[in-house]
Amino acid sequence: MKTATKTLFATLAAATAIAAVGAPAAAQPYGRDHGRYEQGHADQGRYEQNRYANDRWNNDPQIDQRQARIAQQIHNATQRGRLTREEVRRLDSELREISRLEARYSRNGLSVSERSELHRRLGHLEVVLKAERTDRDVAYGYRR
Repeated sequence: MKTATKTLFATLAAATAIAAVGAPAAAQPYGRDHGRYEQGHADQGRYEQNRYANDRWNNDPQIDQRQARIAQQIHNATQRGRLTREEVRRLDSELREISRLEARYSRNGLSVSERSELHRRLGHLEVVLKAERTDRDVAYGYRR
């Protein structure tokens, strides 16, 4: 009786091992249907509608360039004494807020409305920066 039980358990263990190895292989797609779901559905939706879908962070290069240009203009105006500390603080704060908003929007891909909102805010910041640079407020130690 002991020999029959040992043989039965050995046979069951071997059958289980074969089934465990064969099951994942049987579940793999093959032939013409390979990846049909992914190919048919992945390129639909808002992520593929924008032209920056293949960019790593899905950022708009124009937005990044505008942010860098505004930051440089703030720096230059500060160095020349055309902005007061309070003006610099406000402008930097607004630029950081736009950067945070871009990061939040780009987590799921920038939609057309999100992209236009960022451009609108950057345009407003550029107008404010120009007004602050050309007003008569000057930083301490500078004269006009």
